[in-house]
Amino acid sequence: MSIRDPWLDVLRGLAVLMVVLAHLELPGYDAPLLVTHTLDLFASAGGRAGVDLFFVLSGFLVSGLLFKEFDASGQVKAGRFLIRRGFKIYPAFWAVLSFIVTVRLWKGHGVPLDRLTGELLFLQNYLGRLSDPHWTLAVEEHFYLLLAGLFVWHSHSKRPRLAEGGWVPLTFITMALGCLLWRFTAYVIWPNSTELVLMMSHARMDGLFVGVLLAWGCRTLQWHSWVQARLKIPLCMGIAFLCLLILHSGLKGGHGWAEYAGMNITAAAAALLLLVGIGQGRALNQPWWRALGMVGKHSYSIYLWHTPWLRFLQPYVSKYLPCTDLWWVSSILGIGGSIALGRLMAAIVEKPCLRWRDVWFPPAFTTHPAPVDGR
Repeated sequence: MSIRDPWLDVLRGLAVLMVVLAHLELPGYDAPLLVTHTLDLFASAGGRAGVDLFFVLSGFLVSGLLFKEFDASGQVKAGRFLIRRGFKIYPAFWAVLSFIVTVRLWKGHGVPLDRLTGELLFLQNYLGRLSDPHWTLAVEEHFYLLLAGLFVWHSHSKRPRLAEGGWVPLTFITMALGCLLWRFTAYVIWPNSTELVLMMSHARMDGLFVGVLLAWGCRTLQWHSWVQARLKIPLCMGIAFLCLLILHSGLKGGHGWAEYAGMNITAAAAALLLLVGIGQGRALNQPWWRALGMVGKHSYSIYLWHTPWLRFLQPYVSKYLPCTDLWWVSSILGIGGSIALGRLMAAIVEKPCLRWRDVWFPPAFTTHPAPVDGR
């Protein structure tokens, strides 16, 4: 039996919409100034913040699954965990990769071998990729391998405190300092290389370990209860938006700290948003929360397919629709098409594979939170 927390679906939906907005074309002269500035905000900082929110959610949910498995059985079966992750990640990814390769060949662009190799080996942020957002998939894949190894190693520890998760705070501190140091050093040496500063797994793993720390804190110290007793969702939304504005201002102003430390700000905002709403599903009855949650349930497929839609399919569809030169029509088509295509591919590819996974490789415990959507 799978128990979904509606707030986590809301946050998934928020994250994927921020990424989609970041990749929309900026409107032309006919758009109101407020719309232009809003899309500029998301183009510069919103995509980064959305990815950081995804990373924190992924770290929280995936480590939560492993903590629950350890609590239920006293051990963690890394092989089963990675196989179940594979059923979630690989089929949907292979589907979109096949589409991208087909379109490139059809258009005569060719498929560079190094980029294709990077995609197939999930080394997109080291060897190259055929779609820009795929670097995040490599970071998460490497995180799964590292996290499974850490759980297996520490679950065999003769020190009960370490076996039960006492290793998490020190690991988080080490990871946070190491990643920040790398980003700072890389920015000093290669100030114009976003790839080296921000996209390598060893540069971004700290965001995922923020989620691991939150899962440990909620499990052992009830951090979410402490936050919820003092803060409300609208206030934390406002704080998160303020953090987004700060990052946007830093990036637009050309300040170096925004490049190597900006994600620390957005990851902290993501952590606050996660803690303030988790377990409060009954408070999310408003239509906008339900709509975000519906998007969040299919966020992985929407994340995978929004770039093919925006770059390949929307320009083709626009030829046969009226008024697509208007900014608001183009924006609605971009956002709505990304969501619709993602939901369709989730129904065709992702959901059947998850059903097969649960038959062939059932979870190690009978009641658990729904797995993270990956993107």
